[in-house]
Amino acid sequence: MVATPHVLTGAALGRLSRRAWIALPAGAASHFLLDSIQHVDVPRLFHYAPGFVPQKVAIILADVCLGSMVVLLMARKDRLRVPLLVGAVAGMLPDIVDYGPWRHWLPLIPGWDAVSRLHHAVQPPYDDSQLVVGIATQVAVVALSLVIVVVSRRRDEARAGAMP
Repeated sequence: MVATPHVLTGAALGRLSRRAWIALPAGAASHFLLDSIQHVDVPRLFHYAPGFVPQKVAIILADVCLGSMVVLLMARKDRLRVPLLVGAVAGMLPDIVDYGPWRHWLPLIPGWDAVSRLHHAVQPPYDDSQLVVGIATQVAVVALSLVIVVVSRRRDEARAGAMP
């Protein structure tokens, strides 16, 4: 799955949980759940082309920037911004850790190999015929996450307004 659905799902879970200590594992767990459903990844679009592919890097950067900007806009005036932000970061954490430049040092951490294997094992096989379904899945996840955040926020504002 691309970054934006992971970040927004983590943010929605953080908003719903209302607690950063709950948002952290919920956001990270959501990453594995989202990766287990049919989706499209940027590396898959380029058939896992090795090395530096400028278009791949540009798409990944644009996606990360989009997701980050949406989350920052949502958190800007939200009194639950901390769990929202923690959930958002946690939603991306498995990719950040597994694909970052530090991934070569992670096997030194006991148990990390099992987490990394799980991260890759939950992802369903992909072929180009699943492109439309994969994109539709991600659009639906983004839309649902945005609805959850907006409805949750409005509910909290209504409750706060109703209190004397």
